[in-house]
Amino acid sequence: MIRGRELTFRILLAEDNTVNQEVALGLLETLGYRADAVVNGIQVLETLNRIRYDVVLMDCQMPRLDGYETTRRIRQLELEGAAPLDCRTPVYIIAMTANALEGDRKKCLTSGMNDYLSKPVRRNELKVALDRHDQIRPTATAPDIPSSSAGEILVDINRLREVAHDQADQLQELIDLYLVEAGPMLDGLGQAIRTNSSGEVARIAHEFVGCSLFCGVEALTQPLRALERLGQQGNLSGADALLADVRHKFPRVQSAFTQLVQTLQTSSL
Repeated sequence: MIRGRELTFRILLAEDNTVNQEVALGLLETLGYRADAVVNGIQVLETLNRIRYDVVLMDCQMPRLDGYETTRRIRQLELEGAAPLDCRTPVYIIAMTANALEGDRKKCLTSGMNDYLSKPVRRNELKVALDRHDQIRPTATAPDIPSSSAGEILVDINRLREVAHDQADQLQELIDLYLVEAGPMLDGLGQAIRTNSSGEVARIAHEFVGCSLFCGVEALTQPLRALERLGQQGNLSGADALLADVRHKFPRVQSAFTQLVQTLQTSSL
């Protein structure tokens, strides 16, 4: 389903994870932009077939049709002049990927994307990427971007405060959404490991690490990335220990979330 408001410049967000989608839409709003959102490449193509967009923020790993193949199809449709797509004014596509490996940027650009952002997407980096598309101007004046820094063992508090705009109600909503998503992903990883389904382990771990990074949950990044690598390699030796590490840290992450919400509520930020 598409969500959004009437735009001066149209931005389409392609992101299948609910938490990541909410964070990205929130960051765009703080920069003065508004966007519609879809959850896979098929919906991207269907939407572009009806509506002209200036920018697509394209998640590279999506179900049904990934960002790379979606981009290739968009470029082909532009060459064919399939209105509203037109190669004379091609849509500006910015890749978003949780992978930060050597060659990822080249892969994105080779598929026809214009720019590249690593997840978790930071507000400064998103602004710079949008500014590179010189036809875009924000619909409202955005405040100066504060610097952010990591350093928390469990949760990057500055990251969470940034994406929630220091608003306790928004922070609580984001945390609740993350925790609702995290439970089934933990269960799914356990089931996939028990049935030796390496592809499913890689898929779930990739999604889990993506939304965790968006919410500043740094404590889970290393074991989840390790699980993703094992799944990609088709060898789940050691997966049980990694999942146990995630399960051990998860209640402490919940506690850090609770403490942060209470602090914001007390200080009325």
